Amino acid sequence: MDWLVIGGAGVLAVMFAISVWGKLDDWEQWIAAVERWSLPRSATTVVAIALPFAEMSAVVLLLWTTPIGLMYSGILLVGLAFGGFFVHRRSGETDCACFGSVGSTKLTHRLILRDVTLGLASGVTGAVAVSAGARVASPAAGLLVVLVASAVSVVLFEYSRLLATARTRRSRRLA
Repeated sequence: MDWLVIGGAGVLAVMFAISVWGKLDDWEQWIAAVERWSLPRSATTVVAIALPFAEMSAVVLLLWTTPIGLMYSGILLVGLAFGGFFVHRRSGETDCACFGSVGSTKLTHRLILRDVTLGLASGVTGAVAVSAGARVASPAAGLLVVLVASAVSVVLFEYSRLLATARTRRSRRLA
């Protein structure tokens, strides 16, 4: 069961790492997306700074204390879904900027439902792992997950950049 928990945590850690990376890679785009959410001005700055920090905290917790990280990720994802629900009510299907410069996603009911489902699955898995006495990953296992997650993140990030460059070139040729 430990490896199943570690594997699930690794997938979530990669997802959150890509999300943070994309936001930090194009900070201005991230800020502009948050401003389009029609939040109060004071909340815009707080959300723009706090969200990448919360996601990076999830990465650290998932890799350091896997079951606790799963529970934290579950709470974070359900919180993001509720926030997304309220932003969707105010701004409609705006760009959620979930992954920053890595890719844009429209804030839809399906995206909100995905976050709730993933959050509940993550939180329940973490809670079951804790109650079943799942151990925190050994330092060697944690290091392995970090290395694999980092390698996958770099590959996916670079692949997305190549796709974006190809799309830009193709659209320029067609114009």
